[in-house]
Amino acid sequence: MTDQDRPTTGRLALTVINNGMVAYATHPVARAIVTVIPFGSFFDALVGTAGSNLVLGRLEVLVEELRASIDRVPQEKQDPAVTSEQLIDAAMRAVRGATETASRGKVQTIAAALVGGTSIDRPADLDLESALASLASLTAADLELARVLAERTTPFGFSPSLLLGKDSLFHLGHLQAAGLMESFVKPGEDNRARGFGRTEPSIEFRVTPTFLRILDLLHAGGLT
Repeated sequence: MTDQDRPTTGRLALTVINNGMVAYATHPVARAIVTVIPFGSFFDALVGTAGSNLVLGRLEVLVEELRASIDRVPQEKQDPAVTSEQLIDAAMRAVRGATETASRGKVQTIAAALVGGTSIDRPADLDLESALASLASLTAADLELARVLAERTTPFGFSPSLLLGKDSLFHLGHLQAAGLMESFVKPGEDNRARGFGRTEPSIEFRVTPTFLRILDLLHAGGLT
């Protein structure tokens, strides 16, 4: 086999996607993913960053998680108005995010978000590409902290002093930059009438409304 005849990484990647999604060929997510793989400069950048074998292996993981996510969403929940063309930009974000991580949990999140964008239960007017860009920008450790905070905090906020781990504030900063957390000033209180002292104003954090909508998107994609 000559170099000219040898399959390129892009062709191999397309084969991985086509073979893995053949049973889901009519689903708009599958059609969008197949469409974005041949993009030359886009895919070349992925290969140049991670190496061809690594990229192909991670694409296989993405395919597995996309299939699992599609299977978790009942057929009657799929919005027939959503087309593959509408998902192209979000699919590119998904492919890039999935090939830049070794965390299956993060890939599962990315897959659920993309599939959730085709569900009738998706949050109204949530921009899917922006949501995927936010999720893809975070590390697996960032996403784990986000999960914990979503489960354990209230809309009234929390003090960063309650976070465990030496690097929690570091990861919290990533979540804030991604638009999932926001800081606010909690006013001080005068408790002298009740026999206590005065508390000083403090900086606390809370999940953003958009974070809650992204959680709804993930739920629409079958992630619980």
